[in-house]
Amino acid sequence: MNDELQKLINNLIQIEHVSTTLYLTMSAYMGRLNLTGMAHWLRLQSEEERTHMLKLIDYVVDKDGTVKLNNIPAQPSDFGTPLETFQKVLAHEQFVTNSYRRV
Repeated sequence: MNDELQKLINNLIQIEHVSTTLYLTMSAYMGRLNLTGMAHWLRLQSEEERTHMLKLIDYVVDKDGTVKLNNIPAQPSDFGTPLETFQKVLAHEQFVTNSYRRV
């Protein structure tokens, strides 16, 4: 695997790593507000992002590349109203989608 491709995929791995943590934190927040349906949905999104991350990791490993996992920034513990929380989800999903488009 060439260095440029490896760097791009490692960047996507990091984005998915942050995403899984962000959505898990949002899930916990919704759970704290007793919004169990929203908490469950966000937990599923966290698991989906983790699956994406693992597929990317497996691809790099299968191509004899080096996976580089960086520290994950601390996530907030409060995301505002449910509407504000899901607006943040939308903004993050748009960021992730755009990150893949750049590859």
